[in-house]
Amino acid sequence: MVKRPDPLESTPPAFSADVARQILRDGFGVESTSLRPLAAERDQNFRADTPDGQRFLFKISNPADDRPILEMQAAALRHIERVDPGLPVMRALPTVTRESWIEVPGPDGRNYPARLFTFLPGQVVVNTALTTEAIWSHGQTTARLGRALRGFFHPAADYEILWDITHLPRLRPLLSHLSDGLRRAQVERVLDRFQAMVEPALPGLRAQVIHGDMSLDNVLLGDDLRVSGIVDFGDMTHAPLVCDLAVTIADVLHGREDAIEATDALIRGYVSVTPLEDEEAGLLADLNVIEDGIDDILKAQRARAVKGDENAY
Repeated sequence: MVKRPDPLESTPPAFSADVARQILRDGFGVESTSLRPLAAERDQNFRADTPDGQRFLFKISNPADDRPILEMQAAALRHIERVDPGLPVMRALPTVTRESWIEVPGPDGRNYPARLFTFLPGQVVVNTALTTEAIWSHGQTTARLGRALRGFFHPAADYEILWDITHLPRLRPLLSHLSDGLRRAQVERVLDRFQAMVEPALPGLRAQVIHGDMSLDNVLLGDDLRVSGIVDFGDMTHAPLVCDLAVTIADVLHGREDAIEATDALIRGYVSVTPLEDEEAGLLADLNVIEDGIDDILKAQRARAVKGDENAY
């Protein structure tokens, strides 16, 4: 397992619009009439519009995503396009020198990878707005993406990330970040159960490169509330296939009053493409609870880190 820098702990890029426009022009030969910033957690994204009406996604990536990770993402997008061209994933566009990305110096002295992609339609939607049909479709799309990646591998997929369910025990030292004592005790019991019941079963599960985060932050939905764009492949790793479904359930259904019915719809959509094996079905509820615990721990850790940064000034 390769330990790499955590992009969420690395300062994201902060290029001005004028500099980004110059990079786009010189590196990709694209002249933009407008460059609109888009929300991003660890990168810097722009929607680039051109005089002839074309629209692109211009991404300046966090330098913590090194060359092997970028090469894996580019290879995965090409593989998906070959295997299931109907999946709504971005298409990577080449630089003027026919490369997948360019390196650009930042104002802080670091080098940043810059990439250009096709722009996907749609919008980010809150989970409470999803209909049963939309939830079923989301499950189906998650399974299609997993199936499309089934034959894909890259050496960089041996990538250790904290939010990978299979590495849950490594989060135990971070429990102290949870200020709510009751919640801390609950998550500690989740960790205990994982090590006793779930971890021993993981080696026997189907495993492959998975997307890792088909949450509503990483997909765009059309007017019909079906997935019209899958926009972030930054969490890909080699892990049990069922983890993709567990992550999706935890995010898409969090806080819904009809969580049981919605979970049923999402699973039915998923198994319409990829039926669950008995061992996977038996672990799914545990994996879903585990994902919630991971989310709580990492949110508390980030909040503590941000507070520490603020106190430094």
